[in-house]
Amino acid sequence: MHLSYDILKASENTAFDLAAVYFKAGRELLGSCGWGLDQQTMIKLCSEGANSSLLSGDLITMNNLIEEVLYQDIPVADKFKVSVVKAIAAYGAGKFNEAMNVAFDFRRQLGLPTIKNKPAHTFTIIREFVKTNHAISKRTAEEIASMPPVTDDRIIMGQRMLELCAGSCYQVQPTIFPLICCLLARTSLKYGLDKTSSSAFGGFGIILVAFGKVQEAKKMVQVVEKIVVKPGMDRGKARGVVSCEGMISKFLFVYCREYYSIDIQVYANTLTNNFICTNIDHWTMPLQGTLAPLLDGYLAGLKSGDVESAGNNLIHRVCNLFYTGRQLEGVEHEYTTIIEGLGQLNQTQAKLFCETYLYVVKKLRGTDIIENEFDMNGKLKVAAETNNVTLAAVTNMALVEASVQFQEWEEAIRLLAQTGDLRKVFVAEFINIRFTFFEGLISIQAARAATTRREKRKWKKRAAKSTKIIRGLVKKGNPNVVHYLDLLEAELAALDGKNDKAEEKYKLALAVSANHGLVQDKALSHELASAYFGSIGDNYWRDYHLGKCKECYTEWGATAKANSIQI
Repeated sequence: MHLSYDILKASENTAFDLAAVYFKAGRELLGSCGWGLDQQTMIKLCSEGANSSLLSGDLITMNNLIEEVLYQDIPVADKFKVSVVKAIAAYGAGKFNEAMNVAFDFRRQLGLPTIKNKPAHTFTIIREFVKTNHAISKRTAEEIASMPPVTDDRIIMGQRMLELCAGSCYQVQPTIFPLICCLLARTSLKYGLDKTSSSAFGGFGIILVAFGKVQEAKKMVQVVEKIVVKPGMDRGKARGVVSCEGMISKFLFVYCREYYSIDIQVYANTLTNNFICTNIDHWTMPLQGTLAPLLDGYLAGLKSGDVESAGNNLIHRVCNLFYTGRQLEGVEHEYTTIIEGLGQLNQTQAKLFCETYLYVVKKLRGTDIIENEFDMNGKLKVAAETNNVTLAAVTNMALVEASVQFQEWEEAIRLLAQTGDLRKVFVAEFINIRFTFFEGLISIQAARAATTRREKRKWKKRAAKSTKIIRGLVKKGNPNVVHYLDLLEAELAALDGKNDKAEEKYKLALAVSANHGLVQDKALSHELASAYFGSIGDNYWRDYHLGKCKECYTEWGATAKANSIQI
């Protein structure tokens, strides 16, 4: 499968360039008196021209056309398209507050209820969640998906603006993300379905996961499944994949071979002659299964012109790809291609996120890093200046990942103290689980290094809390974290001097990670087992596990890490 070729080929802007030329020619035909001669045609030519200019990367023309329309004394509805383009462009450039303000201002002009761009109180979040959950629980997935379409254009425009706000507030104002999801969902229930409905119910599914209601979230996935196959709902597919496959991660995603002639493994049954579906859940199925649907979501976003969702699908693919044990040489090549594709789409923030993972891969492989290529401190500075909590969290998580992989425990402890609880940022994402796992391992190492009983108790308590979270996920049937639990329990047992239990749990962690093909986690398990046996003076098993650790990292392609291991 020539995945990198497909990503770049799909990102080519030739069609958008050609469209921009035609719209420009139309404006020139009408001339300088165009607005007086044919106002409606000028609105369409400028609005579609701005959109094509955005997609082709001509941001100067895009801004000029947006301002030309906004300057006109015309009804607010006629400014809808350029307001959408303005919000999308701001999001892509990482100007999240600007994107939110554009969308919120437009809703106010429509006379619709508008959420304030400021942190929401916990009570408000719970109130809106309870209200929305109560309304949704009265209907089955089939009943929701069978609702009639919205007939009020004002509501359609208002919903689109809320949808555009969701991605931005997730980055810089996460406490109002649930309020937007709840308002989107309740408005859909009241007025009917439109192209934002997959975002509405997929978004509320994310909130359900955050409240620990995974089974109820699956109902929202079923709703999205049924909505995106309806005629005219193509734009909702890409966003549906982000919500359901990237975050809720159980999505019956539908894609058409007529449009996507790429060789992707299909995991489920044929729905119709044209469509094929996948049914994956990273909460109850292997993470590997999310990768193909996320690529499909990217392609669907490109086809519909939804470059924001296209970029978000690639972000989730990049995150999940790292944790599946794929050979790092191929992963590095795909990451490089994805970053290039995101650059072509002017998705600056998505590009920054993906670069953090490329940094970890290059560090593990020992690939030459050009000076200033990955300025992680610079990314943290940008995140702080723009209040981008997601960029800060992703960057810190990449640094934590690298420090644990290289067994730099003092740095890992410092980072853990610096980052705080990243679970508040990575709502419903697999990286949330990875952070919890590492939090437990780092806390155990901190407990070992503690100089006072009080400090040791504090870190041990934090490790126990992390382990309890992972244990709960295992009980709910998550196969991706069984070895996480075994390894955490092995380390806790070793900390308490329970050697028999520790050795049993190390063996289990190794067996499960090997069975799932997670070579990087198998390597980590061998390395921690080696440290344990070294601590009790068993040099034979210390050297055995260290040798196996080196073999695993070599197999994964983590050459620099493998070379750092001295046997």
